[in-house]
Amino acid sequence: MLPVSNDGRITTDMNALRRLKRRVGRFLFKAGAHRLWAFRYVYQFKAVEGSPPEPDALAVLVALNAGRFRGELELLATSGFRVLRAPYALQARLLGLYFDPDDDILAVRDNERLLAQRENLQSALRPLLTSLYARLKVDATIGAAVHYRQDIHWGAVSDHLGYPFIILHRENLAASESIVNYNIARAGRIDPFPGSLLITHNEIMRRIFVESGYVSEQKAVTAGAMRMDDFVISPPPDAPTGKLKKIAFFSFGPGAGIMSSRPPHWPRNEGSFFHNLCIETHVAVLEFARDNPDIEIIVKPK
Repeated sequence: MLPVSNDGRITTDMNALRRLKRRVGRFLFKAGAHRLWAFRYVYQFKAVEGSPPEPDALAVLVALNAGRFRGELELLATSGFRVLRAPYALQARLLGLYFDPDDDILAVRDNERLLAQRENLQSALRPLLTSLYARLKVDATIGAAVHYRQDIHWGAVSDHLGYPFIILHRENLAASESIVNYNIARAGRIDPFPGSLLITHNEIMRRIFVESGYVSEQKAVTAGAMRMDDFVISPPPDAPTGKLKKIAFFSFGPGAGIMSSRPPHWPRNEGSFFHNLCIETHVAVLEFARDNPDIEIIVKPK
């Protein structure tokens, strides 16, 4: 029987339709629809501007969730790598076929239902990526952080198929003991790193991932922030040479960077977030500004 609204009109159970659509999609994948998806999406892997043609490239890299990178793709392209942006729509559609929006996709190891869904997703990804990567002549897959849901299983399958999954982790500012402890707990909660190499900007962040058990020593390296290389090696001709009396302060709320913060950045339940750190940091900057009126303080809000 179809559900009926108060005014007598037939309504649609959107959740039921969504479940039906997912079942049909999974069935079609098992029946060989990955070939059609590969044919449809292979032309949507777009090369980053500056990328050399495949025969001249040092390697061909597929960038997952490409909008999350901050200049790294362009630098890799102009350094001789052919960088292809994976179509995000494909990543999202595949994930949606097997997982619900509220599923803890990054931590499935203790959940039988999620483990089964992960296996089903990865079983679908294997023939699809085999076809796509062969056509695109791919050598490796790169991601921008360890916590992007759409990337981790695609990257794991890529690595299993012989295309190393490398993460250039973009979140690297752990400048206090509380932030370090939070990141250790966060990394320790999720499933272990499924790729070949995890690259961080600094040694603090590398140690966080290793000490949490997320990644082994052999798979974690510190390489700095590549987008800063030109600034350090070849500073702009008009760059000041003396000491400047300016300080930039990155202002943040108690819940900045924490997805569970409600509202974002300024949570109502302050005790569960970095309330004291936020207050003490802002007070320290204000006191410094008061005591050093000749120094300009530039505040950049999160």
